[in-house]
Amino acid sequence: MKTKALETFKGFMRELVFGMEDGLVSNLGIVLAVWVATRNAQVVLLSGLASMFAGALSMSAGSYLSSKSVAEVYEAEHTKARELIQNFPKKATKEMKKLLIKEQFDNDEIDSMMRHFLHHNKETFAINYLQKKMHVAPKGSSHPLHDASAMFFAFALGSLFPIVPFFFGGSATVMLISGVLTIGMLFAVGAGKSIVTHRDWLTSGLEIVGVGITAGALGYLVGAIFGVVV
Repeated sequence: MKTKALETFKGFMRELVFGMEDGLVSNLGIVLAVWVATRNAQVVLLSGLASMFAGALSMSAGSYLSSKSVAEVYEAEHTKARELIQNFPKKATKEMKKLLIKEQFDNDEIDSMMRHFLHHNKETFAINYLQKKMHVAPKGSSHPLHDASAMFFAFALGSLFPIVPFFFGGSATVMLISGVLTIGMLFAVGAGKSIVTHRDWLTSGLEIVGVGITAGALGYLVGAIFGVVV
């Protein structure tokens, strides 16, 4: 069960980490800017919720189109590779041999692989050709709609943490709680990512926290300047 959950997390890691981090950071900046400029909890909530839904929809749409484009490119190149191998096997073999020689395979090994690929496993030949010649990686098991859904919920969840404290009122203490809660979640996202990346969990967590603090500071600065000007 744990292995299955880990594999699922790996498949959606980009969307989950990117969505959570972006939601946390962007909404923290907006919340701090609006609070410093207006000192009005209701305005903060309105701005934060509007940003949450608009950002989640925008990010999920971008994720869908990006994943779909990657899948389409892979399919197009895969079809071209299969046609080349089927119609011009000598040309495909010659090109693959050059690539394998660069990887320091000897001629006997290359000839053996080419015979096996051409007579028993042309699909593997096509996949390797794509990776080595065209630098196109397999599209994987993810689906554009799944990626978009993961991005939507990750961004929306991340965006929620900076505004939750303002449901209970508005004060300097609430603003501080918002910042601390957001930073804590940023650290959790970074540390959780280390389960898959196998990096040091403390370094991974602090890395994302650094981004969040920078965004929060900029948001506070923008709000302070806007408040003075207005």
